[in-house]
Amino acid sequence: MLNYPPFLISIGFTQSKLDYSLFTKACSNSFTTLVVYVYDVILVGDSMIEFGRIKISLHNAFRIKGLGLLNNFLGFEVARSNKGIHLCQCKYALDILSETGMLDCKPCQTPLLKYTEVLFEKVDLINDPDSYKRLIEKLLYLTNFGLDISYFVLLLSQFV
Repeated sequence: MLNYPPFLISIGFTQSKLDYSLFTKACSNSFTTLVVYVYDVILVGDSMIEFGRIKISLHNAFRIKGLGLLNNFLGFEVARSNKGIHLCQCKYALDILSETGMLDCKPCQTPLLKYTEVLFEKVDLINDPDSYKRLIEKLLYLTNFGLDISYFVLLLSQFV
């Protein structure tokens, strides 16, 4: 793995104490944020001149390749407008539906069970528990923005 932190600190970035993959750099006329995820780097800021300097420094040190404007990152779709940045996980959710064969299913109202103890009764186990675990992991990641499904994913995760 590339050793970004010492290099970024050497060019004026400060590493976050809460998230070690987050780096910030404040200059007199600009503010830049840089996020590192394994070999991917996201650069956000308000000065194209500072962007250019940072990209040249990163390229000289690590031979990076600029991929242009951010469109997708870790299952999130990124859209920009005058009002700001919009993040969504629509494609990620559709991929889950497609993988599970549920893409053509129609939504319907499902009442919440008043008592969930019945769910914990012993029944036949599924043939492939690993696929269930992978699905729960994907649904947990989907709750980053799908807070309305958080309770149900938590309930399902109790059976992993």
